[in-house]
Amino acid sequence: MDYICLDISVADATALELLQADLESLPVETVDFPDGEEGSRARAYIPESAYRSVELADFPLAASLGPVSWTESRMVHQNWNAVWEASFAPISIGNDLYIRAPFHPESAAGEYLHEIVMEPKMAFGTGHHATTYLMCEALLSLEIQGKRVMDMGCGTAVLAVLAAQRGASFAGGIDIDEHALANAREIASNNGFPEMPLETGDATLLPQLDWVQPGFDLWIANIQRNVLLDDLEAYTGYVVPGGNLLLSGFYEEDVPVLREKAEQLGLVFEGTSVKDRWCRMDLRKPLEA
Repeated sequence: MDYICLDISVADATALELLQADLESLPVETVDFPDGEEGSRARAYIPESAYRSVELADFPLAASLGPVSWTESRMVHQNWNAVWEASFAPISIGNDLYIRAPFHPESAAGEYLHEIVMEPKMAFGTGHHATTYLMCEALLSLEIQGKRVMDMGCGTAVLAVLAAQRGASFAGGIDIDEHALANAREIASNNGFPEMPLETGDATLLPQLDWVQPGFDLWIANIQRNVLLDDLEAYTGYVVPGGNLLLSGFYEEDVPVLREKAEQLGLVFEGTSVKDRWCRMDLRKPLEA
């Protein structure tokens, strides 16, 4: 599959944050930031088959803060590794987690509790994005040993792999993107979990999967706001009483509407964590009376 790369320049770092929200309305598969997330450029990659010419009206939030300009170029699928290798840096969270590519040096023995090696292909969830980072932080702080964990919208499945490394009795994932799932299966296998169930689909797939039916102690969903609002009821039905849900993929200003939906479903709001305006919401399903 070939892609169209939109190399977009905006006024400043604040406009760059708003641009990320604008891009949610386009069929963008991934975004990178050649000048870092505090810069003023983003490169958005759209499958050529789904691409239509964009207009200034496609970037209303970013344009509200200043000029927006862009160039378009075509990129063939096999060039993705070179693109990612140029911008993919290893990630660490304290001494708990180190995420690196095969071309990065290994960590020293005992330096990190957990290490995940991933080939940086075209899939969301390398750990660089604030939402993935927030989810990793939560998984490192929760008691995972012996728990059943679902990674919904798993992307690279880095979160499911981390849960498995931390002793989950079961960890699996679902994502709508077939390319992401191919990458996820490779990452899971290369990190010692070749049998991890990873399926292509969305919430409508859940009733069809035998491994979903026992329910989950922890449900992770790092997906954009509107999908969370539409599917949270379905997710809740597969969480055992007393289980937890971690939601991310949205901004701080989206918290009230998501919290309202969660509480309508009987979930208990336990707080939020924020990084670069992106947010994680922690919820719990109460024990049955």
